[in-house]
Amino acid sequence: MPVLAAVLRAARALSFDAQRKWAERIFERMWPATLDALTTDAIPHAAAALTLARTCNLRGVQKRASYELLRLPTFGQTITMEAEEGRETDENVGFDKLPRADLIRMLHAREQLGLAWAEVAGKAPTDYACPRSSQTQIQSERGGGSSGGCASANVERVHARWVELVHTTGLYVQRMVDPLMGLQDLMGIPWKDEGFCKKCVTARRNAWDGLRRKLWNDLDVWLELTAERVG
Repeated sequence: MPVLAAVLRAARALSFDAQRKWAERIFERMWPATLDALTTDAIPHAAAALTLARTCNLRGVQKRASYELLRLPTFGQTITMEAEEGRETDENVGFDKLPRADLIRMLHAREQLGLAWAEVAGKAPTDYACPRSSQTQIQSERGGGSSGGCASANVERVHARWVELVHTTGLYVQRMVDPLMGLQDLMGIPWKDEGFCKKCVTARRNAWDGLRRKLWNDLDVWLELTAERVG
């Protein structure tokens, strides 16, 4: 990262367009901005990447670097005596430190993500109406028999399995600052093995995936990301 940053800064300062474009492509590969490229593996030097990406107007890198910071304790920042005493300003922060304006954006984004995660994973989704359970109930009332209903029909069972799989395992707390991967984890749980029918599992996974993509898009607003430079 330090070497690439030096090359990119030099290319921009000397107006070497070919070298600049090459360095920017490498930079963007290092910080992929698509949601599908997001993993649990943290990418180092996120604060430096965010600063450089903003200078180069690389919106995608800004977004990925921002999310890496969002899921780090204290956004990857070290509390210094100057900061505690209020002497540190946006103009004199180091290359690996975030300006106060960025910290405020980060706080807002983390708050919104945390609220969304708490709403989804904080308690079991016992109010979900399973299509198969409804069909099974109708068939039973008509005398058509049943081979067993979906676990969604049993509120106590849903609550018990949710507590075990989401809370007791530590997933809920662990993903509090990384809800996008938390939703991915929810999608990866073998709910069918827990007694939930295929339609129920598919519907819930689709809902979690939709929320995941919505939150990823909402980050553009919460973080006030600049537009991608054209050319």
